[in-house]
Amino acid sequence: MITATPANSEKTIKILSRLIGQDEDEICRAAVEEIPSLLFGWNLASIFLYSEDEKSFILKAKTCTHELPEKIPVGGSPANFMTYVLRTGRPLLIPDVAQFRRDQTVVHSPADRNYPSSSCAVIPLLLQEKRRSPRVLGVLNMTGGFTDEWSDQEHLYTLTYQLSELLGRALLLAQQMRHMKVLAQKDMLTGLYNYRFFYEHLEYEIRRSRRSKKSLSLLVMDVNAFKHFNDRFGHLVGDAVLREVARVITGNLREVDIAARYGGDEFLVILPETDLPGARRVARRIQDAVAFAPLLHEGASYHVEISMGAGEFKPGESSLALIERADKAMLANKPKGSRRT
Repeated sequence: MITATPANSEKTIKILSRLIGQDEDEICRAAVEEIPSLLFGWNLASIFLYSEDEKSFILKAKTCTHELPEKIPVGGSPANFMTYVLRTGRPLLIPDVAQFRRDQTVVHSPADRNYPSSSCAVIPLLLQEKRRSPRVLGVLNMTGGFTDEWSDQEHLYTLTYQLSELLGRALLLAQQMRHMKVLAQKDMLTGLYNYRFFYEHLEYEIRRSRRSKKSLSLLVMDVNAFKHFNDRFGHLVGDAVLREVARVITGNLREVDIAARYGGDEFLVILPETDLPGARRVARRIQDAVAFAPLLHEGASYHVEISMGAGEFKPGESSLALIERADKAMLANKPKGSRRT
């Protein structure tokens, strides 16, 4: 028999209150490691967050030892337990999974084989919004035992709704904080990283290069004659071209590379585990891509070229010294033509 005692309920609410203001990983960890044992005496749990873009549930944390898929698509008929909860916004408290499958033809799919025990609870993580229907941010799955009945079922449902809303609120705040952190790291015009983030990451990569003894290179670049371009076409066109240049730069980098806007028309790129010849190859690729790309704005096409300077990190060198050396290389290349590195 499952019993949610007032003491356990109070402990659960305290855990949830503590999670307000925590990051997403900590919220998901606590949700699977602490709450199931308090509520049900169970030790198996998983939490999936719903991705609207991918129309799938994405696994964030689990305590069960068996393998779970990293992604479970939403849709199809019959619906799995999580899809059912997503669509209804109501928790499922199931004393006997096998019996429930027989009785509820709308909830039966291969995905539900991930509930190995006879009882389970599937709880939506709800966001209550004014003048709108509740939105499900994810699902908390709990299992690990068997019960032939639920003691004080009304109280249990009340508690699971509280759990649902508090977890949803904590997750929303975590997502908003993460979004604000990303915005604080980005340049508003181009969407590239700003100089502050770039400098902090360059320091990190230098430390990593010293430990691993692997190469690290830096590119400095700017748009040739950009002041003249702005004077001729106007700052709105100039801003649009900078955005397009930033797009071309990122399109020619690896995921591990970091591109940033230094200011004005100057850009910086960190190339981890890349020596100087490799950095120059990347530079030439970016230069060619910018030179031949039609940079579009309001139906018109514009063309610009960029100058590049490359520098490879030297042992004992500071981050500022590396930036200055690559910057000098870029300035030295300008009189010799726009496409030298």
